Amino acid sequence: VADDSMRARFEREARLLASINHPNIASIYGLEESAGARYLVMEFVEGRTLADMLRAGPLHIDEALTICAGIAAAVEAAHESGVIHRDLKPGNVIVTPQGVPKVLDFGLAKGAPDEPSSVRRTAPVPSPAPGTQPRPTGSPTPPSELSADSPTMSFAPTARARSVEPPPGSHETIPGRVLGTAGYMSPEQARGRAVDRRTDVWALGCVLFECLAGKSPFAGATVSDSIAAIIEREPEWALLPANTPPRIRELLDRCLQKDAAKRLRDAGDARLEIERAIAGREWSASFIAASSSVHMPRTVGSGRRTWAFSAAAILVGLALGAAAAWLALRPQPIARPLTRLAVPIPPGIIGSFPELSADGTSMIFQGVDQGAEATQAGRRIFVRRFDESEPTPIPGTERAGGFSLSPDGRWIAYVTGLGDEVMRSRIMKQPIDASAPPALVGVQPDEREFGSIEWLETGEIVSLTGFPPRIRVFPASGGDLLRDVEVKVGQEPSDLVRPSLLPGGQFILAEWARYKERSYTSSCVAINLQTGDLKVLVDDAASPRWSATGHIVFARLDTLLAVKCDPKSLTITGSPFTLGKGVRRSGGGQSGTFSLSDNGLLAYVPGSDFGWNRRVMVFKEGEDPVPLVNERRGFESFYAAPSPDGSMVAATINNQANIYELWLWEQGAAQFQRVVQAPGADCTPTAWIHNGKTLVYTRRGGGDGQDGSYAITPGDGTPPRLLLAMAEPYSFIAITSSDPDGR
Repeated sequence: VADDSMRARFEREARLLASINHPNIASIYGLEESAGARYLVMEFVEGRTLADMLRAGPLHIDEALTICAGIAAAVEAAHESGVIHRDLKPGNVIVTPQGVPKVLDFGLAKGAPDEPSSVRRTAPVPSPAPGTQPRPTGSPTPPSELSADSPTMSFAPTARARSVEPPPGSHETIPGRVLGTAGYMSPEQARGRAVDRRTDVWALGCVLFECLAGKSPFAGATVSDSIAAIIEREPEWALLPANTPPRIRELLDRCLQKDAAKRLRDAGDARLEIERAIAGREWSASFIAASSSVHMPRTVGSGRRTWAFSAAAILVGLALGAAAAWLALRPQPIARPLTRLAVPIPPGIIGSFPELSADGTSMIFQGVDQGAEATQAGRRIFVRRFDESEPTPIPGTERAGGFSLSPDGRWIAYVTGLGDEVMRSRIMKQPIDASAPPALVGVQPDEREFGSIEWLETGEIVSLTGFPPRIRVFPASGGDLLRDVEVKVGQEPSDLVRPSLLPGGQFILAEWARYKERSYTSSCVAINLQTGDLKVLVDDAASPRWSATGHIVFARLDTLLAVKCDPKSLTITGSPFTLGKGVRRSGGGQSGTFSLSDNGLLAYVPGSDFGWNRRVMVFKEGEDPVPLVNERRGFESFYAAPSPDGSMVAATINNQANIYELWLWEQGAAQFQRVVQAPGADCTPTAWIHNGKTLVYTRRGGGDGQDGSYAITPGDGTPPRLLLAMAEPYSFIAITSSDPDGR
């Protein structure tokens, strides 16, 4: 602290902050001095910053709303105590392992004027340093009376830019000084004008938007770019998840009004709106299905516009967006209204892989009985005709795998096992109205499984088989195999899925899922049906589908994008642009699926990055399941191994490179800790041996000759030891038990 005036101000502001006692604000416990330096003693908050959490992408909507409700409560409490934060951002929020947000770093906080009644609440305050006099506490000047000349906290500055430098020797905030972090400053703050509590309301809106969309609404490459966006541009509303509640969309619109006079005035009102959305689970399919149609903010004007997507919401598991979806791909002076409808899934059924008929009159999807997701048992194909109220199962499609609708929408082809020969499969077909029994299309000539299939307008059915991938073509009328072509993918482990025919009938689009550069990735490729030649069109692209507008539509994580493509020359024009978010993404490398119709409908499975938002649950007979710990990560469903005595749980967490890591929870711990990470190799637990003291896991896919089964004894400090080497690359070996003495 440079001089007496700064010292007095530092003490005054420390007392002001110490007076705020709220569970969502990091507490100030003391004011100390050492070797002439004054410093604050603050509560130690365990956890991760919200900024760190958002580096992995947007939060699940319930987590985002829960965290932001706590932030709003913290801002509300600060305002009631006469404190305006002025630097609210994800980096200044820590989320504890229990999921509680704590706002900290009031380094730019604006307090009440220096008067004896500068604190509204009575609270313990730190003792004054030697040579200074304690100041009494009382009630502050109301926040509405604060001016731009109110003191600014100076002990933890995070100023990013200044438009006017203060006069020499001045330590007071002056009008025209820009304080805060670019991307979260309000327009009045960015212009260096007087600010009040509405500045924090703006920042709260920015944080809520980023939690939902994974991107700040006013992010820019430079400070100047961010400030220009804050002052001149509107947020890209299409980045919000499709199932964002209307209440929250309206709240964001009110928080992010550039004119402070039109902005929401109180953080407490924002908190109430968020809590109402949480109480009604307004993002859930059941809530939306019970509500009337919901409308997103529209862009009205000419020239460049925000790309709106017609399926802006999803209802009860599967979504249907109507009213000129692909018109959204063409710039228009006025965006047309968007309609969102529900396709409810029968109770006890998990719905996936929707496919719309070309004319948009019906949709089929795969339904699996809950609890049978990992097996073929309980699988059925359902049809929902849009002139009927309920989906119905198609008789004869039990245990069906991949499927495809005929171009006229009257027939369905699907893959199923060949009797007791579990390693062989066949393609069957039947009318979706079950007016005729299933008929055989073709039998797999070897033990390769039929994978994804596509019914072509030429009257042929194309199947993609496993590695090394092949294209096999059968006549839809049934008969001998017409073509059997190897796809030229080289020797790297890969898979081809989700074919979609390109115009002209010479090429199909497909997702090429492969292990590349020690991680898993998906690319959109075009495959020549005659030669098997493959061309990569778009990297980091899953589930590609051809649109009648001349675009390839694909998924990237939980976002739908589109890019212009010439189907004859296979030439991509321009850069991909965002259509919408919220497509369900599993925990693996492949993104969720969706379907397009020729008349402008979109169907997809909702859920965003649910695979990275899982918890480990404990089930006890007769009781509701409870979380083992209140921690959400990319836990993989089929790889969890509790020790025999229940004191430890080994689990696999999928990282952002889609590589499995081995994590461990020990009794009493607040969260899992990583114990094994092998760059580029999957590590999955298989058993506890040595009477439950040693964990065995499989290391696979490293491609470095180190794969095999390993053992590790948690807590003894010894490195993993190899028990059995992998016989050949990319094979799989799992030790599942040992004798009691572990020999």
